[in-house]
Amino acid sequence: MIDPIRHLLLFLVASLVIVALGVCFSERSDRAALRAFPRRFLTFVFGCALFSGIMLICEHTFAKV
Repeated sequence: MIDPIRHLLLFLVASLVIVALGVCFSERSDRAALRAFPRRFLTFVFGCALFSGIMLICEHTFAKV
């Protein structure tokens, strides 16, 4: 049971770094970057979850063995 939680935490840490670097390089000021960070982080995590869900549905539908 601990393994899925560990993987989720590692994913969130990696996502945090990816989004933080993206925000730092896309916004001119630190204030704008800090304001944009939560929205972009949630968008990134939601997009990854949606993509994972679609891939699991495709696997279940098309890759039956």
